[in-house]
Amino acid sequence: MTRKTVVAVVALAIGALAAPASAHVTVNPREATKGGFAKLAFRVPNERPDSGTTKLEVSFPVDHPLASINVRPVEGWTYKVERQQLATPIKAEEPGEEDVTDYISKITWEGGTIAPGEFQEFEVSGGPLPDDVDQITFKAVQTYASGEVVRWIEEATAGGE
Repeated sequence: MTRKTVVAVVALAIGALAAPASAHVTVNPREATKGGFAKLAFRVPNERPDSGTTKLEVSFPVDHPLASINVRPVEGWTYKVERQQLATPIKAEEPGEEDVTDYISKITWEGGTIAPGEFQEFEVSGGPLPDDVDQITFKAVQTYASGEVVRWIEEATAGGE
């Protein structure tokens, strides 16, 4: 059986369309201010009746990188922030600021459990959000104690899943 999945999306303009309601791993808020910083909460429900969620990986887009991320700790979970070098540094806009040479590429949370029928939110504060697009997409991978891996990585299409 083929499964259509939806990626967590945050719109970056007031009045922009929100992500489809059918998304499983979602990000809130659905809207944020372009060029600003935002608190993003990745909501992860456990959709399996017989296995807990034990790991979440969220990838951040290289085409619209976020240079700064702070992670809110979740009791019982540990996290790892991965950074990658940018092929082309982003030039500083203000005198005295440094060019951005790397970005947050992925955050992995593990060590805890989301029991069947429960959900957990994993929060970050980050930015600056890009000011040249109306939305950015965060791809998520959810791992269950049974070893099952669910990849929420397919991008939503206009008018569809």
